[in-house]
Amino acid sequence: MCERTESIRMEKAATYYRVSTKKQGKSGLGLDAQKEAVNSLPEFVILKEFFEIESGKKKRRPVLKQTLRYCKKTNSILIIANIDRLARNALLVAAILESKVKFIAADKPLAQPLDHLEDAIKAEREGEAISRRTKLALKEAKKRGVILGKNGKDL
Repeated sequence: MCERTESIRMEKAATYYRVSTKKQGKSGLGLDAQKEAVNSLPEFVILKEFFEIESGKKKRRPVLKQTLRYCKKTNSILIIANIDRLARNALLVAAILESKVKFIAADKPLAQPLDHLEDAIKAEREGEAISRRTKLALKEAKKRGVILGKNGKDL
């Protein structure tokens, strides 16, 4: 009887984790959830992890730029937990797709580039809806006399 052993090809990768606020970064909960999702992909050797606290809508993101440069330089795959952790800006995701840096979203590891673009459009729309709801809630809080800002009360 002949035993067959299969070797798993381990691909080089870098991870990118993003949260929107310092409070989220301090709590670590959002980062832990992202790491758990990324670690569910066993066929990669993570060479480097990148972390950023920044809005997903912004185009200028120094750590994301550094991550993409690193992936190009080392010929590594970029791994993210899901598309909205990469960006809530569909044009930015399209630019990353055009940059030829291959990336994988842990929640959809078999997704193709157009799938990522569709998800990015949904993420951007969701971000706009979150922004509208937040603005309405703050407007209502002001009407009730809540003082907002760093000297204000927590809602």
